[in-house]
Amino acid sequence: MSADPPEFIDPDNYPQMLDVVEGTRMLKALRAPAVLARAGEAMRAAALPIRAAMQSYVEALAEARGDIARVTALAREISGLADIAGLPVTGRICESLCRHMDEARGADPAIVALHVDAILCAAREEPQGAGEEVAGRLAALVAIHRAGP
Repeated sequence: MSADPPEFIDPDNYPQMLDVVEGTRMLKALRAPAVLARAGEAMRAAALPIRAAMQSYVEALAEARGDIARVTALAREISGLADIAGLPVTGRICESLCRHMDEARGADPAIVALHVDAILCAAREEPQGAGEEVAGRLAALVAIHRAGP
């Protein structure tokens, strides 16, 4: 059995799913005040269950210390849920850790440990004001480490 090679289609040549009139109508419908209000209600209703799910990832993160691959995977999951769960600082710290893991020439255990501690603290009780400062300092630490000697 021989499989045909994949066909790559330039985005400009990809067939349209909607014509201009249908696309305009769809965008207007999605931006309608009633639709936006229902979407907001749905997001607010989902925040608590998503926060509970995120907290289970945070607990797993606390147990995963030393397992760099597991810490990275959990940080990615937490990062994706944090804003919806109402914990944006936690998300920023996770993003900083993920950036370090993606760009470093080998994960620095001290940087990873600092991030994990900050994630655990921020996720338990999103700090007011200080959290943004901590997230910024951790991001700066990752940037310095990335730049190297």
